[in-house]
Amino acid sequence: MTKDSNNNVVSGATLTTSKIELQNILNVGLQTKPNDIALFTSDEEQSWTFKKLNEVSDNVANSYIKSGAKAGDRIASLLPNCVELFVHYVACFKVGLVLVPMNYRYTPSEIDHALQLSGSSILVSVVDREEDLKQLTVQPTLGIVSLGSGGTLNYLSTFESLMNVDEEGSVDITSLRHSEAEGDASSVIFFTSGSTGKPKGVTHTYTTYGYCLASMIQALNITKEDVVMPASSCSHAAGFLYSLSALSVGGQVVVAANGTSDVVLPLLRTAHPTICFFLPSFMLMLVRDERTKREDFESVRLMQSGGDKVASLLQKEFNQKSGLFISEIMGMSESAPITVHGENEPEEKRGSIGRPAPGISISVR
Repeated sequence: MTKDSNNNVVSGATLTTSKIELQNILNVGLQTKPNDIALFTSDEEQSWTFKKLNEVSDNVANSYIKSGAKAGDRIASLLPNCVELFVHYVACFKVGLVLVPMNYRYTPSEIDHALQLSGSSILVSVVDREEDLKQLTVQPTLGIVSLGSGGTLNYLSTFESLMNVDEEGSVDITSLRHSEAEGDASSVIFFTSGSTGKPKGVTHTYTTYGYCLASMIQALNITKEDVVMPASSCSHAAGFLYSLSALSVGGQVVVAANGTSDVVLPLLRTAHPTICFFLPSFMLMLVRDERTKREDFESVRLMQSGGDKVASLLQKEFNQKSGLFISEIMGMSESAPITVHGENEPEEKRGSIGRPAPGISISVR
């Protein structure tokens, strides 16, 4: 970390990690461990290898294009944490479709706002949200794709049918692949929390988000040996960042359906994550759950939190229960991460926001 005394700028380490090519985000896993698990869930039938994730996402990407979408079009999603959400992400990256992940808790008016602001061509939503979908006044131009069956709306398709891989394998999308020839092509639009007004759409390009992933990978030293579990929404900037950082280096992502002890404790015991990201409110519930044992954290080398300050009492209780120090991360939808605490910051530094992430310079004015 360096400090420029003339203009009060503090800089993180030099970024030496190469920019991640989003359109080829599975390449490391495919080249080094194609038959290893990429996405781990509590349901063994829903644990996917890099090879399977690649084949199915090829089919979904091809299906989106056949439905009328073209590179640069916005594709919105209203999905909880599930393997299909990651299939959707990878598929869009491959062919230059712009991701618009929505907060799954959005009300119909909030969905309308996001659809109108983004100009989305397709919305992918679980059929369970159909009653809310019926109240929308803004419609995606090409239609709605449902995850799940039994709905009564006139859906464009079901996501399950888009994923289908027949005996001959996935389709060949070589001619459709996004070349990333222009680094300013949009890749994802995140919506801000809306704490100071209506949520704003933050647009990342293939270049800016590729460097966000590179900074995160270097900051946390994420490798293909790591198993990363974000027990928060992977439609949010934080869960999205942790998950895709792991996938891009050939690491494994643990898909936690939600951040509750009933879901996370079994995953800690079966998936053996090495890096976890939990919100402070969930950490408090977890550490005070009588079922939580010290051995549940034996595999974890880095426990991280963000979104709110970790109280000193929570830090103390968590350390007593797990033997781990909670390392905090601060970021923004526009630039993630910005600062990161080390794994064992000195006691007198625990009130700070941490050190600037690699490739990041900050100035407090």
